[in-house]
Amino acid sequence: MGLPLHVRCTVLLFAALALLHPPSARGQELSWEEANEAGGQAMQRAQYDEAEKYFEAALRQAQFFVISDERLQITLNNLGAVYHERGKFAQSEALFTPWLEKFEKGLGPSSPIVFILLNNLGTVYQSQGRYAEAEAAFKRSIELGAKSMGPENPRVANSKAGLGTIYMVQGRNTEACLLLQEALEVLDKTLGPEHYVSVRVINNLAWTYFQMGEWAKATPLFERTLSIQEKELGPGHPNVATTLNNLATTYEKQGDFARAETMAARAELIREKSSARTIPKTWWD
Repeated sequence: MGLPLHVRCTVLLFAALALLHPPSARGQELSWEEANEAGGQAMQRAQYDEAEKYFEAALRQAQFFVISDERLQITLNNLGAVYHERGKFAQSEALFTPWLEKFEKGLGPSSPIVFILLNNLGTVYQSQGRYAEAEAAFKRSIELGAKSMGPENPRVANSKAGLGTIYMVQGRNTEACLLLQEALEVLDKTLGPEHYVSVRVINNLAWTYFQMGEWAKATPLFERTLSIQEKELGPGHPNVATTLNNLATTYEKQGDFARAETMAARAELIREKSSARTIPKTWWD
């Protein structure tokens, strides 16, 4: 996981105008602010093809900004996030890689955008199963982030969690546990134990213990994941159903068949009511 592909949208008062009067109707290119805001709203509606067009329009202008301009950094992250969401991993990589080199040369390796783009690249590599490259990207981001922000910064913790996830999916469970535990300790301390940012770290640590057959350690972490998801997403969300399935299997492994049946039944009820998308049996990120 690491830092999620960083989506940030600038909210401006005239953003609604951009949605009411798209470029074709106005006969001219949207301003950066209009395009960025319209793309952000399209992202929130999960209209990723529309968001991609708006963010590409924003980049056509932002590429000429000075390299220290935060608008350029925001645009790259937004567009890369859309590419990643649409499974366009090659395009996401092609966007991040040259700009990472430019930012390192122009702003120095300690710049926050260098740290963010390394994390983004690590996520892109992970999504393609390129684990060696993902590992290298996350390790470098951890090193740079620890120097510039401190080892207990939550962003650095998320980078550690990203590296831990790489190890988890490769079955390197001991290494994964160490990093995920370190990351969770920092996030609990800095953000609080119920913060939604932590939920994927908690889930992935639970899943790592599950892979190791450590059912007693996995159970409270899956329960904690479920509690946060129900609070933040609602009890009928597909991710809740997936965690219920994880809990059902974990309870079953420990011989608690009654609770396993209850969890499985709740998950099935959510699945029957959900027509938005298929719910995976298990989930990690």
